[in-house]
Amino acid sequence: MKEKQAPVGNFSQYKKEERQNDHDAKELLHLKRKELIERLVKKLSEEDQNFYYYPTVEVAALIIEYRDQGKLNLQDKALIEELNLQDIQVLLSHKNS
Repeated sequence: MKEKQAPVGNFSQYKKEERQNDHDAKELLHLKRKELIERLVKKLSEEDQNFYYYPTVEVAALIIEYRDQGKLNLQDKALIEELNLQDIQVLLSHKNS
């Protein structure tokens, strides 16, 4: 794939746009992960009536277990495969932000 060339006359504007695009991509990834975590919480809570009362660390562990058991499609697994327990806890704690 050919890399995008910076315009010769306005390098600082190019770098600013590049940083913004990187930020936008990271924000989109974060939002997709949050949506997936919310879907998994809903699914897991439907399977266990006491789920609501579980501490965040246990919910995160259940999400990791669900992921590691191969119950996610490839796209969803790719979204959260590199997340650890603490990463998922952070996403859970910012669920509505």
